[in-house]
Amino acid sequence: MSASSKKRLFIALNLPQASKDIIAEKIKKLNSLYQNIKWVKQPGLHITLHFLGEIEAERVKNVNLSLQSFIGKFCIIMLEAKKINAFPNLAAPRVIFLKCDQANGNSIFTLHKLIGQALAKQNFPLDKRAWQPHITLGRAKSKVDNFAGDSLELPAVLEFTVESFDLMESELTPLGANYKTIASYELSK
Repeated sequence: MSASSKKRLFIALNLPQASKDIIAEKIKKLNSLYQNIKWVKQPGLHITLHFLGEIEAERVKNVNLSLQSFIGKFCIIMLEAKKINAFPNLAAPRVIFLKCDQANGNSIFTLHKLIGQALAKQNFPLDKRAWQPHITLGRAKSKVDNFAGDSLELPAVLEFTVESFDLMESELTPLGANYKTIASYELSK
């Protein structure tokens, strides 16, 4: 099978445009302070539920069928975000992110878990680390000195609603990743 018949896929919660605009403004300010961090461009702001990797086209159909089985089983997800954090920590940040908390329950964790179980049945390797809903803002290219992430908050709590989860394709380019929605699965209102 040729490399061109494979797609680099992940499952995500995409943000409303207004929320992306607010976060993009914060990234613009951070970029002026920390140039050795590769900041995410506005269209790429999302919450990853599961990364699938490069998969063959015929497997995409099975993933799509599995994800369709969750339509109507989960209500829309209301999220809040304000605090910037980092993996592995703020003292030595490699990935800078905006931590997200669900404002209307914890169904986001159940959705993540059940999709993971469905993917495991299809022999997809899953990340075993504890999952934290977050929006990646940037990745450090090298050591970041004096990162003040603990004091870098949004001007106010960012509240937004997610009405679907999406199967996404990620195309890597020298200028960064380009994302395309393959399929969208509605959450109940």
